Formats: sequence, C-alpha cells, structure tokens
Amino acid sequence: MTALLRLARKSLLLWFGATFLAGGLASLSMGSWVAIQELRYRDEGRVTEAVVLTGSIEPASQQGSSPDRFSIVYHFDTPEGKTIEGNDTVDLEGGDHLEAGSTLDITYLPDNPGTSRVVGSDEMGTALAALLVGGVFALIGGFFFFTNAYRLGRQWSILRTGEFGQGTVLAIGPTNTSINRVRQWKVQYTYRDPLGSVHTGASGYLAPDEAHAYAVGDSVRIRVSREHFEESVWDVPPAPRTRLDVGRLGRWAGRWAYTLALAFLAILVGEIVIPVTGLDDSIVRHEAVLTRITVAVMILGFTMFMGAIVTAILTGVRTPWSRPDEGSSYHDQFSIREAKNAWRWRAWRDSPRWRVNFVVMAGIPLLAVGLFGLFIVIAPNGIRFLCGAALMVAIWKTAIAIVRA
Repeated sequence: MTALLRLARKSLLLWFGATFLAGGLASLSMGSWVAIQELRYRDEGRVTEAVVLTGSIEPASQQGSSPDRFSIVYHFDTPEGKTIEGNDTVDLEGGDHLEAGSTLDITYLPDNPGTSRVVGSDEMGTALAALLVGGVFALIGGFFFFTNAYRLGRQWSILRTGEFGQGTVLAIGPTNTSINRVRQWKVQYTYRDPLGSVHTGASGYLAPDEAHAYAVGDSVRIRVSREHFEESVWDVPPAPRTRLDVGRLGRWAGRWAYTLALAFLAILVGEIVIPVTGLDDSIVRHEAVLTRITVAVMILGFTMFMGAIVTAILTGVRTPWSRPDEGSSYHDQFSIREAKNAWRWRAWRDSPRWRVNFVVMAGIPLLAVGLFGLFIVIAPNGIRFLCGAALMVAIWKTAIAIVRA
C-alpha cells in the first residue's frame, strides 16, 4: 500500500482527473435534481391562488445577477385545509403591483406543498447549464482519472509481483511539470529481458536532487512484469521517514492562506465593483446570447481536445514517450520552445504527433474560455470577477511564456 501511495502522490493527472470528476459529478447531481423538480412541477404541479404577505426589491449584491428582481413572501391554502407559506422572486416589472394583500397564482407539489413557486417560473435552463458543465467536467475528469488509475494499478501490480531487474540510465531530463513550484525530472533507462530483447522505460516524476543522483550509464533497479517483459517500473525504495519539517509545513500553509485570501478579496471586489459599473445589467440583458456563445466555445474546445486524443489513440499515433505496454492511451511531453519551433517549421504537415498536439493545444484554451465564460455569465458578481481575473491571469502568463520561449 505504501508503494501505491508513493505512485499516486506524484501522479498529477490522476489528481487533476479526480478533481474534475468530483466537480462534474456534483454539478450533474445538482442539475439532475433541479431538472427532476422542474419536470415534477410540469407533470404534477397544482395551480392555486396565493396571498402576498410582504414584497421587497432584492439588491444586485444579494441576487448576484440583475437588480430588477422582486422578492415576495406569500401563503396559500391546500385542499386539505393547510396554510402553507412560501417565497419566490419575480421580475420587477411583473412584481411592482404585488403589495401586501394582493393575490397571484402559484404552483405547488401536492405531496410536498412546502415546495412552491410563482406560475411562470422555469429553472430548466439552469438545470441544463449545470448538466452541460457537469458533463464536460465529468468526461474530462473521468478520462484522466480512469486512464491514470489503470496505469497506476498496473505499475503497483508489477512492483508487488514483478521480477527484479537491472536497467541502464539512458537519459536524464526535465519535464514541464512542477510540484510545489519545483520542476520535476525524469530518468529514461534501457534494459534487456530474459529473451534478449531490449526495452526502454522511464521513472516517475523526480525532484532535481533525486534525478541528479544518477548519470547516464548508471545501473538502476527496476521491476519487470512476469507476463509482459516490455512492462517495467522504476523501483526505488522509499526514503526513510524524517521528522516533521515545520518550516516547510508553514510555507505550504502560507501559500494556501495567500491563495484563499486573494480569492476572497476578488469575490469581495466583484460584489462591490460590478454593480457600480453596470456590467451585471449588461450581462443580464444579453444573457441568452452570451450563454449560447460560451457554451458553443466550450463544446468546440472539448470536441477538439478529446477528438484529437481519441483520434490519436484509434490511429496509433506514437510519441517519444510512447511505450509498447501502454495499449490504448496517448500522452506527450514537450516544451513551449519545442512547440514554437514545430509551428515555425510547419511540422503538422508531415508529423501526426504534432497535428494532434496543435489541435489539443487549440482546444484546451477554447474549453477554458468557454467554461470560465459561462460562469462569468450565470454566476453571482463575486464569482464572475474571480473567474474573469483568473482567466486574464492565465492568458497573460501563457502569453509571456510563449514570448520568452
């Protein structure tokens, strides 16, 4: 179990997938619940007359979208003689006549009269948006989580049951991945199986000092699958336990506290600034169009991203990191400088690998813009500002990295 935890700890794509999968399932659950309630209102709902108790304008800072909303509290009687109290919000234009004592039609569920709403309310759009966003998140997260979980399971099985072997270091190089802001390295090795065939493998992510402890030509301990000699795992004994590094723990906690403080500040600024600028009114006036645009961009990005990967898997596109034991999978690693050079040399003309990578690299930002843009359209003001700021920072950093590469 310790070996499995050690493998999982540095499998960033596994945790990335788990996070997206959890968020997607939560959004799917919420969207499904709202959709079921909406369908129940349509099929089972009973319309009756209710009496308004109180009514007030709901400020934009509380509603999070349009200030033109009117919050009402009402009560109605069921056929069984029970008096039920409920509340809802309506457009200001449709609620300006709703004073205390006035009447309006509401819909309630017979088996749960406490669940009611004003006639004409419709949450199916919200449900469909939640289902769409949740579906995209779940598909992306599920793809990365289950493919990497399978790979991790195979590696763990080889570590437990594989034969001890000896590999020779072939190359040592940095990756594009960082853990705790420390760039990770990988060590490639070669080994010969009992039948005399030569295979290659690679270590997992290593800290710089771990990778630099080896040199080309050094011998390393590996485990080789008993059934498939081309499958091997870098077998490094776990480091001895050390005392708790209080300073490192404090720095980690400080970084998280700093990030959370920035997020809270962004939400607070958004709640104050956006209503003053009138941006929320503008978004609400064009909400339908903006929603369609962001959803279309999101679907386009997702189609390009997943479509290119699925095409690469089905057509057997290989990369310098591909191994015979990987089966139906695709992954690649390259620097921004390599991508720039490949684009400059028009490598997509002759290289299936770069055709896939360029489509994926175009799909990822479109998917991100679509997702963040959808939240900017439908979320409260604070979340709008947070998502917009995060998107702008990501675009800025990406542009700087491309220019400097």
